[in-house]
Amino acid sequence: MRFVVHKTATNEIVSSYNGECMSNVVQPPVKSRRMKDIVDGKPVWEEIERPHFLTAFTNNTDYSHVLVPPEYESVNTEDLIVNGDVVTVTAAYLEMIENEKWNVVRKERNGRLTATDWTMLRDVPHSLVWEEYRQTLRDLPASFDKADDVVYPSPP
Repeated sequence: MRFVVHKTATNEIVSSYNGECMSNVVQPPVKSRRMKDIVDGKPVWEEIERPHFLTAFTNNTDYSHVLVPPEYESVNTEDLIVNGDVVTVTAAYLEMIENEKWNVVRKERNGRLTATDWTMLRDVPHSLVWEEYRQTLRDLPASFDKADDVVYPSPP
């Protein structure tokens, strides 16, 4: 499970951690290590101390630990928002996800257009049906508000 630690008064996220909720447990400071670099294919480790908030704020009412919903567990901490005890994501994150979905739609659309380029060659009899199909594909992004709603036309 993933939790975020945030200031109760401002809902500002201090950090996040994986594991059990630590809000009622005082833990002693511990040393840990993290990979700093890779040199000649081998990891270079650096000693770090567990982030201060996990020990200093666990029993402090100025801070709360809130469970991150499973669908947001892979979201970067800076893209999370806490409002009371509800965790959501920023508008910028949602916009980024929607843009990625539109990129997938455009790539699929471009592939379908490329696959039908042969219909526009000079030695192929002109077909209004193919022309309309290809125009529908070109207009596709403008025809829908959300990438999830896109329905591709069937080729003739």
